[in-house]
Amino acid sequence: MGPDGSRAAASEGFVTRRIETGCGAVLVRTGGVGPAVLLLHGFPQTGLTWRDVAPLLARASTVVVADLPGYGGSDPPADTDDHAAMSKRATAATLVAAMRRLGHARFAIVGHRRGAHTVDQTGSNGRATRQSGCRPTSFPDD
Repeated sequence: MGPDGSRAAASEGFVTRRIETGCGAVLVRTGGVGPAVLLLHGFPQTGLTWRDVAPLLARASTVVVADLPGYGGSDPPADTDDHAAMSKRATAATLVAAMRRLGHARFAIVGHRRGAHTVDQTGSNGRATRQSGCRPTSFPDD
């Protein structure tokens, strides 16, 4: 088990920690050296979704794998009547705050499913250097 109670800390050479953002703590796993890239998971996963990809990227990048706010080891945002704290825009702002706390003012960002929608909000606000999102797709059950 990893220090956050999850399966092994995702990958060898990655450090798991919680980053305070002002909107709750975000659990991140960091590893590698080079330009920063933030990896965001989809619903209903956690950052462990990236456990096979992250070590490959860490060969040439500083990889930050985050649990989205309210998922896995990250704190949920405070609830409001309009639920705006769970919007993709608010989620993006929280993750940008976590990246800045880690010392990354500029970074690439990649998302899958819910993470891809968060990527859209992060990039549209000019907060990321490059962005990529995998759009949600449904496949029939076999």
